[in-house]
Amino acid sequence: ESVEEAKKRIPDSANLAVFNSLLDQLQQFATMGDAVAQVNMMIKSQVFLNRPDALPELKNVSFADAGQLEQLILNYLHAPEKRQAVSDQQRTDVESRFSYTSGMKRMINWMHNLITTETI
Repeated sequence: ESVEEAKKRIPDSANLAVFNSLLDQLQQFATMGDAVAQVNMMIKSQVFLNRPDALPELKNVSFADAGQLEQLILNYLHAPEKRQAVSDQQRTDVESRFSYTSGMKRMINWMHNLITTETI
């Protein structure tokens, strides 16, 4: 799907305005081609996952101001097992999508699927 196709599917002007605002924010990536097509490609390759948060526990370690950051530091400072658990979950998640090994596994699986479904 392309940007133009996506715009045609947006039913009202308010949501179209939000979509256009997002596109404006992505202008730095315009040299890479159609933004919607690029995002779809990243979803298909599992760089982006269709889930609410980019990382496990992200909402529990994110902050919006200095006060929230201080509270998080104090909470995790006194809970090393919790700190380690969040770290382990996020590391595993990132490695499963971005490591060389995981990328090669995805490529081999993709090639295997092409070969096994190819008709001669």
